Amino acid sequence: MDRVKKWWKSSPLMMIGALVIIATVVTAAIISSNLIHFDVHVDEPPALQLTLSELGGLDGSSFPGGDCPDLGRDIIANTTYDFSFTLSTNILADDIYLYINITRNGSTINPDRVVLQYCDYGYSADSRTWQWKTIVLVSEDGHLSGVCPPSWGTNINTTDPTNLLNAFQITYLQSGDYSIDVYARQGLVQNAVEAGDRIKVDYIGKFADGRVFDTSLWEVASDDTAYPKSLFFGMRGDETAYRPLEFTVGQGTIIRGFDLGVRGMVVGETKIVEVTVDQGYGPMDHAKMVTLQLEEKLPLTTLMDKATFKATYGEEPVSFRSVTNQRLGLPAYVLNFNSQTGKAEVTLQVDIGETYKAYSYGSYGWDVEVTAIEDGQVTIRHLLDEDDELNVRGYDNTGLWVDDKAYRDCYVYNVDEAAGTFVLNYNREVVGHQLTFVITLIEIS
Repeated sequence: MDRVKKWWKSSPLMMIGALVIIATVVTAAIISSNLIHFDVHVDEPPALQLTLSELGGLDGSSFPGGDCPDLGRDIIANTTYDFSFTLSTNILADDIYLYINITRNGSTINPDRVVLQYCDYGYSADSRTWQWKTIVLVSEDGHLSGVCPPSWGTNINTTDPTNLLNAFQITYLQSGDYSIDVYARQGLVQNAVEAGDRIKVDYIGKFADGRVFDTSLWEVASDDTAYPKSLFFGMRGDETAYRPLEFTVGQGTIIRGFDLGVRGMVVGETKIVEVTVDQGYGPMDHAKMVTLQLEEKLPLTTLMDKATFKATYGEEPVSFRSVTNQRLGLPAYVLNFNSQTGKAEVTLQVDIGETYKAYSYGSYGWDVEVTAIEDGQVTIRHLLDEDDELNVRGYDNTGLWVDDKAYRDCYVYNVDEAAGTFVLNYNREVVGHQLTFVITLIEIS
């Protein structure tokens, strides 16, 4: 439903709601032998039209508590005012409700700063039985909202607007410029998620290329054909490990874009939420991005100190021992280690045309090929191209140290074959990317 602002003495408001079906059946009988044939015509039912009049004053002398000043533009805090409007309908209807929004110009309103009541006639013309009932107001994005039945009740059994006067009283406990919006509709709007609600959701998190990086659903996690996975997607376990995500909206326990995206959802609704970088996991930390050469030249034989040796080969140097370069996967041999000088002489044991696994751990890593051995140097080439961007995962056994912390998980972020470089990204895979979430609201606690 579109809402139309209803200031004091504003124009009428028309709401289109559900339909009450009135069918006119026209029959014509044609008798032929043993066959009776009926032609049936059903008229389209008229659409329900709910019309609210201008906000007006109220002769409160017949209402509980007596008369109050009529609500106008100039009001005084802590004073109770009354106002009214009529509700007319073109057809008889039931399940009708009034929705009210109150805003304060330039400021948010706390629910305890406004008291709003409607007069419940109880379907009776005897004013002695009428009662003022308080409408629960809820804060939503700085304004207050509430819902109540019309004064005559939710069932509209007359199309005469003079018999459908709705009476209200309002008390502002804080000075300011206020406005009131009122609209009518058939049926109660389901409770929608707002800040402070404890909710349960199922979700699928995807990158722009459609790969799934996280989900709460077993059927998604276990199906790689229908739901291709990202590099760092990890199974949590069996089916019992997958269940809806539960959190309290607005408490900062979930990324902001996800938290904002669920607001306004109703139970059973599925919604696609696009989360920007700043409302997701934030921008890339460029200190965790390393540009390397696709082609590298390494000395065939190297003299290195003990600390450098251990960082390169992952163990203490010992003479006449075979070792492997932790990052590049190249085999080497310790020709000599001088414990007095702390120096180790190491030579690479590689052949031209052979390939080795760089940045490897299990299935992670990529091939490097030895392309030349000459003048005391070994030339290797990382066998990567642009198709490998965001598609190849590595593991740095040596670790990239940033702020006294070693980062080991990495992936190929960019390959520039023309420039002869590639970029290894040690940021988390979700950092620096716009994300898409498919969210289904399961429960509002």
